[in-house]
Amino acid sequence: MAIKNEATTEWAIAGITSAGMFVGYNVFALMNRKTGKGYTLHIPSGGASIGLSASAGDPSWVYFRTREPVTADAFDGVNSRITSANIGVFYGYSITYLTLRKTWWGWSDVRAYVKMTGTGVMLPGGGVSGGITILTDGSPCSLRHARLYLDIDLDFEDPLPRMTRVQYKPKESKKNMIIDSDAAFGFDSDQLNSQGRKALEECAFYLNMREKEPVMINGFTDSVGEEAYNLNLSKRRAETVRRWFQGKGVLGADQFRTEGWGEEEPVAPNTINGQDNPAGRAKNRRVEIVFR
Repeated sequence: MAIKNEATTEWAIAGITSAGMFVGYNVFALMNRKTGKGYTLHIPSGGASIGLSASAGDPSWVYFRTREPVTADAFDGVNSRITSANIGVFYGYSITYLTLRKTWWGWSDVRAYVKMTGTGVMLPGGGVSGGITILTDGSPCSLRHARLYLDIDLDFEDPLPRMTRVQYKPKESKKNMIIDSDAAFGFDSDQLNSQGRKALEECAFYLNMREKEPVMINGFTDSVGEEAYNLNLSKRRAETVRRWFQGKGVLGADQFRTEGWGEEEPVAPNTINGQDNPAGRAKNRRVEIVFR
């Protein structure tokens, strides 16, 4: 089934090639981050420019937002301005500023403004040029390193306790999301229920927006039952969460690490004065996702 050409404000772009001397030609990969669909943006241009550059391998994606939701058609046949500079001989550093307007004529309102930097095969040069865009279907490069934007309706004003929460640890510069195992899994089970899948959707939203790659998924239990069994259950639940993220295409999920801790590191007492503490044990049955 074809992917719908949905309107969104969330886009990604990557420079592929550029060449020119007074008359130039630039090629960009464009991606709708809501659908994951890729396009090629061609910009024949004229202006004061000189130089040659080309990417080597997968390009670096830059994320940008349009000022209102648009489909890919909004980038076709519109006026553009490219300001660029290349530093290096055969291999070096480039910086490009791309301005896309709302119509073909040059003084219309700006639809998007993007700054791109990167390294690649190039000759020194640069300049300012302008042209009319040409959009074609299909991306000239892999989309696997571009992050999807998960359009999940998160109600942060919800008065009910949420199944996940983000805790900030300023000294460690880490974020910690906690999933209540009782809400996400059946009793003595490592299979996600519908509430658990919804909780992971919320977590996926944050993981796709993270700044760095490492993600650690830790499983914990309370102290009821055999220690070895609890350790194994906590490992299985952590791995279930990782596989769910991988199946949904969350950025880098195949590299997420998992660990089961069983009864270790409780966040609340399992007993108080020798008496069972059900509320404390419930807090200890959890899965934590740690990332930067």
